[in-house]
Amino acid sequence: MQSFFNSIISNQILLKWVIKIVSVIAVIVIGFKLAEFIAKLIKKRVLKSSSNMTLASFSYTFMNFMFKFGIICFAVLLIDVPAATVSAILGTVFLSIGFALQGSLSNLAGGIIIVVFKPFELGDFIELDSEKKGVVEEIGILATSIITLDNRVVVVPNSVITSNSLINVFKKNKRKVIGKFDVAYSSDTELVKRVLSEIALSVGALEEAEVYISSYKDSSIEFEMRFWIESTNYWDAYWGMNEQVKSQFEKNSIDIPFPQLDVKLKQ
Repeated sequence: MQSFFNSIISNQILLKWVIKIVSVIAVIVIGFKLAEFIAKLIKKRVLKSSSNMTLASFSYTFMNFMFKFGIICFAVLLIDVPAATVSAILGTVFLSIGFALQGSLSNLAGGIIIVVFKPFELGDFIELDSEKKGVVEEIGILATSIITLDNRVVVVPNSVITSNSLINVFKKNKRKVIGKFDVAYSSDTELVKRVLSEIALSVGALEEAEVYISSYKDSSIEFEMRFWIESTNYWDAYWGMNEQVKSQFEKNSIDIPFPQLDVKLKQ
C-alpha cells in the first residue's frame, strides 16, 4: 500500500515537472514570436517617424534581443526558482560575461555610436582600408556588413569602425572629379581647354568644368580639369572622361606626348 502511494506521489511530481517544462517551452516559443512581432512594429514605427533605415534596423535588432532575453528570464521563474536566486545567478552571469565579452560590449557601444552620430547609413559606400570598402548592407548591434565591389560580404566589428577613420563616399550628394592630362608643347591650349570642357559636360558634369594649365614638364604641358558630379555617378563619369580624352584628342589632332630625350654627340 505504501509503495502504491509513493508511486502516486512520484507520478504527481513527474506530472508537475512535465507541466512546468511544457509551460516553459510554450512561453519561450510564443514569447519569441511575440518579440519578433513587437520588434517589427517598433521598426516600422521608427521608419515611419524618422525615415531612417539605419536607426530602424538597429532598433529592431536591439529590441528583439532585449525582449527575448526578458522572456528567457521569465521562463526561468516559472520553474519556481526564487527571484532572489535568479537575480544572484544573473548578476554572476553578467559579471562573467562582462569580463569574457569586453570586445563584444565595445562593439555594442560602437553600434550605438553609429546609430546616434550617423557617420554612414544603409546604402552608403564606405572605405575603411583597401580590403574593407563597399556598400553598407546591414548595421547590427555588434557588427556592420559591407558588400564589396566584387560582391563579397565583409563583416566588420563596430568597435573597429568607430575607433578608426573611414571615408563615406556618399555622405555628400556630389563629388569632384579631378583629371590630369599631358599634351604636346605644340598643342593649341585654348582648343585643349574647350575639348576638355565638352568632355566634362558629356559625362554628366553638374556645371562647367574648371580647366587650367597646372604644370610645364620636360616633354609636355599638364592640364588639370575639375568638375562636380553626382556621387552615385562618380565612377561612370571618371571612366567615361578617361575614355573620351583619348578619342577626342585624336579627333582634334591634340598629341599626347611620351617622354623623350635628345642626345647630342660631340665629335
